[in-house]
Amino acid sequence: MPKVMLTGSSGALGKHTVLRLTEMGLASGSLDLRADFPRTVETSAHVIHLAGISRGTDEELSNGNLSLAKKLTKTLESQTAIPEFLTYANTTKSISDNSAYSRGKRDSGKFLAQWCERKGVKFRNILLPNLIGPLAEPYRNMVGSSIVFESFNGLRDLALNAKGFGLATLQDAADVICDVNLESFQIALEIYSSLDLRGIAEGMTKEMRSGIFPNLTDPLHNSIYEMLAHLWFFDEEPKRAEQAKKDERGSFREIGKIAGGEWQISEVEFSTGAIRGNHFHRRLVETFQLLRGDLELTYGPAWGTSDGLRKTRLSSDTPFTMPVGIWHSFENQKDSESSMLITANRWFNPEKPDTINCEL
Repeated sequence: MPKVMLTGSSGALGKHTVLRLTEMGLASGSLDLRADFPRTVETSAHVIHLAGISRGTDEELSNGNLSLAKKLTKTLESQTAIPEFLTYANTTKSISDNSAYSRGKRDSGKFLAQWCERKGVKFRNILLPNLIGPLAEPYRNMVGSSIVFESFNGLRDLALNAKGFGLATLQDAADVICDVNLESFQIALEIYSSLDLRGIAEGMTKEMRSGIFPNLTDPLHNSIYEMLAHLWFFDEEPKRAEQAKKDERGSFREIGKIAGGEWQISEVEFSTGAIRGNHFHRRLVETFQLLRGDLELTYGPAWGTSDGLRKTRLSSDTPFTMPVGIWHSFENQKDSESSMLITANRWFNPEKPDTINCEL
């Protein structure tokens, strides 16, 4: 028996709710209110009503959501047992304006509350703000997903403005919906305008298409990155990884750059017996981590002599950070290829490489 039954499980919030329930170890089932009723569904202790109508005529918006609530209760009354909890995903607009959509959601909430009171069911009326996050389809009921979709595809069809509104993530909303011990959505909201969202999403898209990991300074930037990554995953022609630069010593490939500090991540492969390095940097700080094989690192002050050199084996468990002014060189000790990861605090600039080759 599913412990939780959902309506609207195919929508963005429904998908995130299913993911959260799975994380909680709770089985879930789906109830399609578009089907004829009454119908037999498995009895569940917790019913979550997410299904709603957000597009259509004023009459469809006002009456459609109430009609769904009535179909739900009629279906539940046909079961052998009434649920212990009924959670309704309502909207903050139901208490802040009198649009047809808001009236429909408000009337649905009142109807479900009265039904639960008669049946002895604990009713949770969760007022949700505007939501943003991955898995949402564009041009439906979440403006954030449409803005990010257009930014990813180089479009500007939506008419946007500078009016600010509160945003929360789909993941946070699912957390509250699934926890029967919570009575309301109390996550702090990020206030942005639709123009702000477009500017951020377009900037992050440009960075990602340039091989740069965006600077994730707050929950909104993280959510936009999650959405862009989802679009990227299903894109028919995603950006290909940069081709590795190869020579007799092995190869060097840039994995990515990170905004907000100009971090750069690269992978270096060593041919059998190869030696790489024999240089120092005046500004660049590098951190090395062994990926496979066996690499011997020789290092010492670039202003000194070979008498000051030290040797160590690079480790996959403990990164080794090389500060400025320290000469270093690597030798592959294996009879097969070895490789390491380099994280640097600056993006590589071929015009100013900051790589000074010399011998100690």
